[in-house]
Amino acid sequence: MDVMLVVIGSVVLKSTELELGDALLNAGVVLLAALIGVAGLLLANQVEQWRRQQAESDLAFVHLMHAIGAHALRCEAWLSEPSYSRNLQDGSITSVFPKDRNTTFGGPIDVELQTTVDIAVLEATKRDRAVALQLAETLFHFKRARTAWQIGRFGEIVGDIRKWKTGDMSERDFVDKLRGMQLAIQAQEETFARAGS
Repeated sequence: MDVMLVVIGSVVLKSTELELGDALLNAGVVLLAALIGVAGLLLANQVEQWRRQQAESDLAFVHLMHAIGAHALRCEAWLSEPSYSRNLQDGSITSVFPKDRNTTFGGPIDVELQTTVDIAVLEATKRDRAVALQLAETLFHFKRARTAWQIGRFGEIVGDIRKWKTGDMSERDFVDKLRGMQLAIQAQEETFARAGS
């Protein structure tokens, strides 16, 4: 009888050890599956957040393209309007029509354009930031250029944004082209300053 109890006791102990081992193994598998699931959710959330940020950045560039086009139209209208000057001696007002397309600098107020480009910089993702910053700097200097030159370059910039976004133009080429426009503005200023002195 004692032998029988020892045999039964050892069988029960062995089965308990196996059940405990199986339970620990099952718990480990469940824990591993839970960790993989949490990691997958975190990754999916990160991807969704990146997509949302990229969509916001893309939308900011769409608004910028619209603002550039609208400002080009305002520049064209401004250039076509007569210029007025007041004679301080007799108080008369003289109008000169039209403005000279080759020598008129500046243009209408560009607050909407500057605000839109600043928003594009703020919304830009890491991937878009270099272009957004260069666009902001270049467009800020545009008001110092001849108005007719600005009008032509505005259309060029809108086309280049499209090319850059579709991959037809690299970021480096686009940034270099914008820097070249800034150099052209400086050259215009220097030429105008030499002609005026």
